[in-house]
Amino acid sequence: DADGAQDASPRSSVVKVMPAFPGYLLSEGLASEYDLRIRATTACVAYRFKRIDMETALSSVTAAQKWLPIFRMVESESSAELQKRAEDALGVAQVMRRHSNDVEIHKWKDRRRQA
Repeated sequence: DADGAQDASPRSSVVKVMPAFPGYLLSEGLASEYDLRIRATTACVAYRFKRIDMETALSSVTAAQKWLPIFRMVESESSAELQKRAEDALGVAQVMRRHSNDVEIHKWKDRRRQA
């Protein structure tokens, strides 16, 4: 919950990053790096595979080799988007987190309004 708890680090706050639409390719390593959690809001099917297994399968079937550059392009685009969104979410979480001087800052703000 992104309630701004005082002891929460930016990475422990929950911030919605982005929707994942059908066909979305999620880099598990990148998701782990940012400590992302995936939550399904509707019924869905997800497949998990090792990249090396997929590349091996594609390279062993001549007709399927044309898909490897397409896979790499989709992987690169989705990873770049996820990284950007995750960085943005970390910033949001950090801004929402309470600062140790919040009480004093609010008191100062109230005094300025009254002056």
